[in-house]
Amino acid sequence: MSSHPDLETHATVTQGDSTYRLRELVADLRREVRDSGGRGLIGVAFAVLFSPRFHLVALYRIARYAALNHLEPLCAPLKWMQYVLTASEISPHAVLGCRVRFPHPSGIVIGAGAVIEDDAWVFQQVTLGSHGSATRRQDYPMIGRGARLYAGARVLGGVRVGEAAIVGANAVVLDDIPSGATAVGAPARVLKR
Repeated sequence: MSSHPDLETHATVTQGDSTYRLRELVADLRREVRDSGGRGLIGVAFAVLFSPRFHLVALYRIARYAALNHLEPLCAPLKWMQYVLTASEISPHAVLGCRVRFPHPSGIVIGAGAVIEDDAWVFQQVTLGSHGSATRRQDYPMIGRGARLYAGARVLGGVRVGEAAIVGANAVVLDDIPSGATAVGAPARVLKR
């Protein structure tokens, strides 16, 4: 087990155990090939060489594996590659579930303690991070299964965005968003259903 507290706390949320495996990377590659309309070896080569969506997730998953297996020195070059190839950054100490989608992976920042559950969508310029207060505990957001975070959304602090919730473009989320709700504005407010 790692000494990083966020790895201990959140590793079981979506991975099932703390011995994270790379099998999810193969599933990500298959989905990217299918979604881009590719087939066979040419589709795989296209995804591996030219898909920033796949680059972002693949480099995160490899860095996550390294972080959980006491190979921390590999994390810094993998994060650098993430940034160079996609202009985005996902901490290896964050937790991404299965089938998390990044339709336009540019300018995305996901902090060390963030958790994104299965089937969520994260669009360009989204930030998931701590509130930055020096006097309060550095909590990170948890994004529920199937939630969608649209362009420029900021989700800060130890808040939860519920399952299938929608966070509108450029919203600033500082409080919990209930499952199935839509939140817009800065600070975000929940629209009446």
